Amino acid sequence: MVVWRLRRRLVWAAIVLSVSLTGASQSPCDFSPAESHFAHFNVQANYQWFEDQFSPPHTSTSTGNLVLNSTEIYDSAASGYQLDGNSRVAFGPTGLGLSLTGSGNLKNYLQGDTFAIGAVSVRYALAGGLEGELTGGLGRGRFRDVTPLAKAIRIQNRFLDEGILLGPMADELLKALAQSIGAVGPSSNDLLATIEREIEATGLVQGGTLGAHALSEIEEILASSEEARLCGWDVQARAGLAASTVPQPKLSEALALSWDYAVVPDPVSQWQASADWVSGLSLFDRYSFEVSISYGRRIGDNWRIRASYDFSRDLLWNTAHTMPFDHHLASATFISQLSAQLSVTLNLELEYETGYEQPTKTLTLHLSYDVL
Repeated sequence: MVVWRLRRRLVWAAIVLSVSLTGASQSPCDFSPAESHFAHFNVQANYQWFEDQFSPPHTSTSTGNLVLNSTEIYDSAASGYQLDGNSRVAFGPTGLGLSLTGSGNLKNYLQGDTFAIGAVSVRYALAGGLEGELTGGLGRGRFRDVTPLAKAIRIQNRFLDEGILLGPMADELLKALAQSIGAVGPSSNDLLATIEREIEATGLVQGGTLGAHALSEIEEILASSEEARLCGWDVQARAGLAASTVPQPKLSEALALSWDYAVVPDPVSQWQASADWVSGLSLFDRYSFEVSISYGRRIGDNWRIRASYDFSRDLLWNTAHTMPFDHHLASATFISQLSAQLSVTLNLELEYETGYEQPTKTLTLHLSYDVL
């Protein structure tokens, strides 16, 4: 009897450990919220002061940059939209550099995952003037924000590790918890109370009720600002107009093709890939092509890693380039989350573009604060 009890306990411990490591038996991409909304605004900055011992006395240089990124995604059965913005201000011995980019699209689903789309893209740089495209067309596919399910699984795993839960929740209960986390509208206090009731109703809570410590951990996970977990794909074909102000105001036709893909193999990781083509009616006379792939993973509660590769080719589409221009950028990022909004980031970059004999290597350490 003692041997049987010991064997049963070992089997149960193995099951709990397996759930803790994998997150759950179901795939996060099985989660299909009826409505989802995600907004993220991030600020990054770095500064360097340097005085060369071989330069004239009291001669020093200062370099730095300020980067602002924002993303907002909304999706429902009938419509959806996405807004992205990036602003970069850099200063150094050669002067001030400024670049602004913004894009947005609005989707109206016609039937199933087939949609009509309108899109706008705008770019501004001190050296390159103002450029942009306004296009519309058709596409197929859909993205789902499965971040609520990833957070529900993270709450469960934390409570399993700490012994607050006696066992893992069923898939249906996790999905119901995720639906509550992803609901649009409830205040943070109402959401916390709802999650508390749903977890306690499972009958798996040690002692029957969640204490103050458990509730604070739920608040911490809900406030986590890690990147959205997205599942899905789409392809788009659009046509419209392109405009630029350099060297003089110019209006031309624009054709755009794009493909996007995202998958969440487990609750703590994310793969994303995309490809975009913009050209005139003569596809290969003037065009811009971009492709990217990235992988992100959360390691423990306070560490994240991200690796990415981006390639772009511009053949006379961007007026800043008067010849074929290629750009490669590979990066690896390590992030330590100090609090819900504050993090320390170590970033390594290897960059190469047309006109350079050797790749540029950059190592950056900076603080990041998420305003929203």
